[in-house]
Amino acid sequence: MIPIDKAKDPILLEEIEKARREWHHSVRQLDFAEEGFVEYAVHRINSALAQYIALLKQAQKCGLTAWDVPLRPLTTNENSNNSKAGAIPDTTKRTADQRE
Repeated sequence: MIPIDKAKDPILLEEIEKARREWHHSVRQLDFAEEGFVEYAVHRINSALAQYIALLKQAQKCGLTAWDVPLRPLTTNENSNNSKAGAIPDTTKRTADQRE
């Protein structure tokens, strides 16, 4: 799972996880839906996905993030000795400011 600070808003995080599980469960149920229930299964998937997205947007408004370090866009550095055209730079090294 993605590490998230559960102290920020545990109820919202629980609801997000429930909505995610419901969405995945709905998608799996489509595989077993009988001919007359396919439309219902698709409606259930769309509803669960809409709820999941709404909760994720609410979490974003509350400032919840999945990562403790701000994300940076991937770039190539042509001046670097280790860099090759199209190579993805190592973003696992963190500066002292990012560790605090």
